[in-house]
Amino acid sequence: MRWLLAVAAVLLCVLTIALAVGSEQLARLDQTVADWGYHSTWGHAGRSSFWVAVATYGQPMVLRAVLVLLPLLLARKRNWCLAAWLVAVTVTENVIAPSTKLLLSRPRPEWLEPIAVEHSLSYPSGHAAMAGTFAAAVILVALAMMGPGWSRRLVVLLALLVYLVISVDRIFLGVHYLSDVVAGNLLGLCIALAGWLLLLRVTSSGSGW
Repeated sequence: MRWLLAVAAVLLCVLTIALAVGSEQLARLDQTVADWGYHSTWGHAGRSSFWVAVATYGQPMVLRAVLVLLPLLLARKRNWCLAAWLVAVTVTENVIAPSTKLLLSRPRPEWLEPIAVEHSLSYPSGHAAMAGTFAAAVILVALAMMGPGWSRRLVVLLALLVYLVISVDRIFLGVHYLSDVVAGNLLGLCIALAGWLLLLRVTSSGSGW
């Protein structure tokens, strides 16, 4: 678990530094992917409606609400530490993800005819950060609470599907660059894993969940 957190943190730092120093290779990749995503959606009413719906129902506040409701179920089974961890991770993401946008103050992609309009800064993607936190948190809870079997695999697959769809939505709507989305995913993963390692340290000296 520690190695995964270390890798995610290093990748996030490298990506942020590359953007800060103005890497031309990264800028070209970002623009190429942004152009492809935008033109894959623009002019297609069905695709536009789908991705707008994903952005609406998969927005950070919706996923945060789900993560805050899960502790109520855990509390019924007296999993107090796990419930507290979920609340803490959700609150931490809600504070850190929006704040990190001020680090580079990167503007969003601009289009003559935008599919969707967002007014906040671009890096990192808040939707992607919450999607990363959400998927990691749900998977960790499933691994801790559910035994091996099809039900646990289904929960893991659904969490990964939510994460993937919400992340790529940002590119197909033309509101984020690829690096914004990847950075958001890495940030969300770091928040969840750091909280999990802290939880393990706390519970290792106690009586478990």
